[in-house]
Amino acid sequence: MAASKVGLDGYCPVCQVNMKQWMAGSSQHQAAYDGVIYRFPGAEQKAMFQADPAKYAPALAGDDVVAYARTGRRTPGKTAYGARYLDRLYFFGTEANKEAFRANPAQFANADLALGGECAVCRVDMNASMAGAAQFTTLHNGLRYQFAGAQQKQLFDSNPRRYAVTPLTASPVGSGRVPAGSGSGSGGR
Repeated sequence: MAASKVGLDGYCPVCQVNMKQWMAGSSQHQAAYDGVIYRFPGAEQKAMFQADPAKYAPALAGDDVVAYARTGRRTPGKTAYGARYLDRLYFFGTEANKEAFRANPAQFANADLALGGECAVCRVDMNASMAGAAQFTTLHNGLRYQFAGAQQKQLFDSNPRRYAVTPLTASPVGSGRVPAGSGSGSGGR
């Protein structure tokens, strides 16, 4: 996916996560990740981001996690309606969604977690259900994938189309239907 969207309105995600400060980034220090361009005030912040982009990129690539959890649809979040929870950045399209998140962050914090945290590579290549681990995380199309180990993460990163989920439905949380981002691998079986 070609990066064209500037994330966080040009503010530095590393500064927000590490220092809890809004610092403007520069087009001279930017990096693309998961289809989004992130800007940094200097080379040091850019290097930190590139070493672990999944740590710094906002949940759901900056889209509203409450709207996604409730409807299965992606809605752009706004930096004016941002929140931090467990050192992750979350953005919302409305103040009401931000307040819903603040009232119960655990309900929405993992809305971007593909396959409920199961390893997509294990599911496709081994037809096995194995839990992923947070230390082996990558982002693809705004969804967060976790893997059983470094080898599975590397396989996914080299061919995400083989392993990435295909949304089956757009359904609200608790509806009994499978929410978007919980489907099976999109190919390779």
